[in-house]
Formats: sequence, C-alpha cells, structure tokens
Amino acid sequence: MTTDTLAQRFAQGQVFLAEQGLNLLAVFDCASEPLCDLQNKLSDKRLEAAAIAGNRLILIGNAGPAFWRALQANANTGSDPVDNYSHQLAKRFVEEYLYASAEILYPGAGALPLQYLGALAGWHYPSPLGVGIHPQYGLWFAYRAAVLTDAPLAPSKPLPGVSPCQHCTDRPCLSACPPRALGQPGAPDLRRCLDWRCTTESSCANTCLARLACPVGREQRYDEPQIQYHYGHSLQSLKRWQTLKN
Repeated sequence: MTTDTLAQRFAQGQVFLAEQGLNLLAVFDCASEPLCDLQNKLSDKRLEAAAIAGNRLILIGNAGPAFWRALQANANTGSDPVDNYSHQLAKRFVEEYLYASAEILYPGAGALPLQYLGALAGWHYPSPLGVGIHPQYGLWFAYRAAVLTDAPLAPSKPLPGVSPCQHCTDRPCLSACPPRALGQPGAPDLRRCLDWRCTTESSCANTCLARLACPVGREQRYDEPQIQYHYGHSLQSLKRWQTLKN
C-alpha cells in the first residue's frame, strides 16, 4: 500500500470512528522520546518491541454525547458495554481501514497511562477534579481505545491550547462541590469526595455537581443516562472497596 493510499484509508477510518462518537484520535511514534520514556517506566515488552520496529500507537477517545448515543443505538449489553463497544469499534477500524498488523492494548488487561498519553496529545490538562480537562470539550471526554500498529502512519501534532483552568477566575467547580473536596488542579481530596458519595442520599451518588458546574465545553455535556451510568458504576465499586477494607 502506498503512503497516499494509507493516508486515505486512515482518513476514512477516522470518519468511521467519528460517526460512532469516537471523535478524538492521536498517532504517536513509538520510537519518540516520550513513548520511550513511557516504555522504560512500564517495562512493557510490547512497547519496547514497537519502539525498536518504529511502530505507531493510536489513541482513540470520545468527546461529547455522541458515543453513548451510538452505543445505545447498537444495543450493546453485558457487564461492561462501554469497553465492549469500544473494543468492537477499534477492531473494525484496524481490520477495515489499516490493513496492517495491530494489537489493541486498551481496553485490555494491561495497565496503560492514558492520561499521560492524553497530555502528549494535547487533550488533557489537570483540573481541580483530578480528571483531565480538554481545551474544547472540557470535562466531557474519555479514552476509549489504544492500538499498536506497524502501519507507517504520520504522527499527529499535539492539539494546540492551554489549560482552561489557567484563566478561570470564578472557579464554580469549587463552590459546587458539597464536601469541599476540590482545591488546586490535579489535587482533589479523594477521601472527602469518596466519603460524601457513599453517604445515604448523597447528592453526588450518581453525578458530580462540580463537573456539571464547569462552564468549559458545557454544550458537550454527556446525556443524563450516561452520567448516571458512569457514576452509578463507580459508586458500586467504591462501596465494594469500602466493604473489603472494613
């Protein structure tokens, strides 16, 4: 396959993913310094081999509510419909558009520092909530897949921008947080947050009032069923963790 043909197929694959709500995509050269640093920290043999071969790592994410709507339209079920659907889409993207050897690292069993990769892509800046904030989409984005491939794709450039929190003077997220668990970007009081969420009739059981208060990317906010799904599942995990701890 020629370079032009590969680029054309890749662009078509991006359109396919975007139609399913996976509208964020970045390509990294596994031999680049940031990826080699990551490989050294993780001691991941797959990344080490990819760096030696000059392969690529593709990071795929969603921003806004379109991904959830596509998932619902495709009637995905099971214990983890979000990861299942993400894996299905990544697999189709690889098989139908890359025409190259590829391995889906995420969703998967191995650990992968998605926020680190998101920062390299220019998607992720620290926020008071402890999750990344995107310059355009705010707090309403997530990482859905990571794929290793030997397709000689052109590495993408980081998304230009600065942290939206840098020039936010009102900081409505701080006052909207009932347990006052937020402070400096990247340093929430997780214990206070978790304790509040696990209290009876907590106002943050199936949502995050601080997240809803952030004005950045507000028009991209997830639909209410998606918000309730994610926070409901995380609450159940927290309660199981507390039970085991006690």
